[in-house]
Amino acid sequence: MQAFTDYFEPKKNVVFERSRFNSRSQLAGETVDQYVTALHVMTEKCNYGQLRDELIRDRIVMGLTDTRTKERLQLKSDLTLDSAVTIARQTEDQRRQVKSLPVAPEVIDIDRVKVVTGGGQPSAPKGRNTDCSRCDLKFHRNNKCPALTSKCRSCGKIGHWDKVCRSKSVNLAQAATSEVTEEEEEETSNVYFLGNVSQSGSNNDFDADAFIVDFQQSRKFHINTGADITCVKYCDVPGPDRKYLDVVGVLLVTIRINSLAKQVRCCIIKNLRKNLFGKDAIKIFNLVRIMGPLQASENSSVHIEQEFPEIFKGLGNFKQEFKIHLKRDTILFSHSVPRSVPIPLLPKLKNELAKMEKDDVIERVKEPTKWCSPIVCIPKGETVRVCGDYTQVNKNLLRPVFPILNVDISLARMRRAKFFSKLDAKSGFYQIKLDRQSQELTTFITPLGRYAFKRLPFGINSAPDLFAEVFLRIFDDMANVIVHMDDILIYGESMEQHDATLREALKRISKEGITLNQSKCIIGVQEVQFLGHLVSAQGIKFLPERVSAIQNSPEPINKTSLTR
Repeated sequence: MQAFTDYFEPKKNVVFERSRFNSRSQLAGETVDQYVTALHVMTEKCNYGQLRDELIRDRIVMGLTDTRTKERLQLKSDLTLDSAVTIARQTEDQRRQVKSLPVAPEVIDIDRVKVVTGGGQPSAPKGRNTDCSRCDLKFHRNNKCPALTSKCRSCGKIGHWDKVCRSKSVNLAQAATSEVTEEEEEETSNVYFLGNVSQSGSNNDFDADAFIVDFQQSRKFHINTGADITCVKYCDVPGPDRKYLDVVGVLLVTIRINSLAKQVRCCIIKNLRKNLFGKDAIKIFNLVRIMGPLQASENSSVHIEQEFPEIFKGLGNFKQEFKIHLKRDTILFSHSVPRSVPIPLLPKLKNELAKMEKDDVIERVKEPTKWCSPIVCIPKGETVRVCGDYTQVNKNLLRPVFPILNVDISLARMRRAKFFSKLDAKSGFYQIKLDRQSQELTTFITPLGRYAFKRLPFGINSAPDLFAEVFLRIFDDMANVIVHMDDILIYGESMEQHDATLREALKRISKEGITLNQSKCIIGVQEVQFLGHLVSAQGIKFLPERVSAIQNSPEPINKTSLTR
């Protein structure tokens, strides 16, 4: 069993695992039992041997968040791991019993954010060391409270600030950029609005998937055009060893959407329901396009849904079946033993196969077949992409080579275009059905059984040619349409010409049984990204991210770097 474990599990880096263990402290909200269990799990990779219990004991003494418990443990010269855990549990139980129940925090959904920008570091005089009920600050005497003579903005009474007002009806989330000095709050604060307008009963969220580089996390942001600033939930901001930071403030973080990475000033707010993209981030990433009156085509996405409701529903079903042609001197190939799939990926593979079978993309094969290929399982986020390794099958296929238009020629056709729409076919290859004989060629074997594709799969060398021929044939007689694989660009010199071409293209798409990916369709704009270029009435430009690597490359210092 150990030999199997050593083979399938990656080799451990003992130095790294010990470093993680020695820096592991009790997390906020983590119980003693949870902390001790985490330490035991971490030491399994540290190879401490007989010193394991003693090192876990030392880590408990140093890593507990309760200072009094740590002092109590350090006073015992004969402290063992069992006694340390027992004392820590007793202290935790005692503190839980005497502690009064906290008031549940109110979740902030749509309100405003006050960002306080104070002066220098505050002094810490003796006396008050808890939050003041008048100003919510620390380190001052009652008679020195800066809110004694201040007027509350919420209720109008004298003697406290609005952030601690008990009669206010507006929620305020404090995002402090520095410690507040003993000056008047009215002179040091900026109030930002986080308002949101939505239709009652609508469940359509305007969200964007983004990757926060500094936190190494993928998060969903709500695009909120009513928000002045960009906000991140407090619980999404981990510190060292995944411990959440004890401060709430403003961070300058790098956020990446697709290939575009920019630094954004984010306010970190406790109890925020959603991460928010404010006006600053919306402008930086160009998430919302301002449409003028000339661009208000009647063929907006709402009208398309009403006139052609079927083109956005489910997976398309191209009416004609296609055949994969074999050479005369074929050499049969049948793989009888499935390739091993990593154990963590097996549940994902099972779910993906079930989904593909439900969508009528594949079907289970029970009878003997002349052809059978191994599987290729590619991790893709929370799921996997299932493909067949058709290397041996491709050697026996006749490829119907179909010419695809050169990028320069396609772009040159749009030299006078001013209005554009871009349509994207949903799971393009899977919309083309195969005949029965061709389906047998796509049979593949998995640890969960054999399957065959009923639709055109990835990996077949003739698949791009078949797909390109199908889509180009649909629009070959239309002047203002450019087709590049599953991307369809419609353009016009005027909005009327554009609208007429768009409607005709949608009619043909609906007639052929093709469906579109609604989230990737762009309708009636004056600037669009296509084939790696930015196309508009002003001309054609390269995308900035495509040339940034060349622009930012270091100057050559020798012959080798010059010839790269």
